[in-house]
Amino acid sequence: MLLTKRPDLTSKSPLSIYANGLGQFGSMLGLNRELCISFGMLTISTFMLTTLDTATRISRYILQEFLDLKEPRHRYMATAITLILPSLFIFLPMSDAGGNPVPSWKIIWPVFGATNQLLAALALLSISVWLKRRGKNIFFVAIPAVFMLIVTSWAVVLLVVQYGFNVVGITAAVLLVLSFVLLLETIKIFRKTTA
Repeated sequence: MLLTKRPDLTSKSPLSIYANGLGQFGSMLGLNRELCISFGMLTISTFMLTTLDTATRISRYILQEFLDLKEPRHRYMATAITLILPSLFIFLPMSDAGGNPVPSWKIIWPVFGATNQLLAALALLSISVWLKRRGKNIFFVAIPAVFMLIVTSWAVVLLVVQYGFNVVGITAAVLLVLSFVLLLETIKIFRKTTA
């Protein structure tokens, strides 16, 4: 059975398109189409919710580290501060290049994709530092880390150039600066351990 184009799906939400695609794929494998559609809706919803939860928690932890907030009661204040920026994205009116109003997730999505991979590169850098401190061979991790860091940083630079001085461009620029700071910290650690 060949995949057929479904022009009726183009007006639907991304969740529906994903779930219907999974349903069609599952039916090609002999599985119940409706069950696969339900599973698709569940997986994409779970992915979005866990991503939001994880991002909020990590942001709170980082904010508490930067501001040296050690008291247990500070976590509520740090969480509230962390939620200010996403709340602004929800309530700010967003528009596309043609001036048409669009949901904020459509505007910020390109940054999410690039920074998701940038996070992977930074995680590989952290693992490289950990291996270096343990006196282990780091090249099997450091080479992919450098490659991913270069490629994803370039993607973020392209976002800054493309979007300029708007929400996406500014967010991408801030992320680029933060990743550069982490790269400098990594270089400092490598110099200390080799000296």
